[in-house]
Amino acid sequence: MSKVKFLFFSSLQDITQSNTIEIDIDGTVQDALGKIFTIYGETLKNRIFDKNSGKIKRYIIVAVNRKDIRHLEGLETSLTDGDEISLLPAAAGG
Repeated sequence: MSKVKFLFFSSLQDITQSNTIEIDIDGTVQDALGKIFTIYGETLKNRIFDKNSGKIKRYIIVAVNRKDIRHLEGLETSLTDGDEISLLPAAAGG
């Protein structure tokens, strides 16, 4: 099993009550997200994924080792020991 660290930012910390969690996982970003959703529940899942499309909401950034997964292999990005997955809402202003 590989150790992967999740980093939660901004309003996502309100749900997780933490800024980090380390999990054991072999697989992809999708597998790792599935595991943390079993820990933190539907509230976190619904904050990250659009219920209708099943895709990551456009204002949520998911990054592996500081690289946006949209520029990697998306949810199918493979994970290795020591990887960090960052989950953060994009900044908005006006």
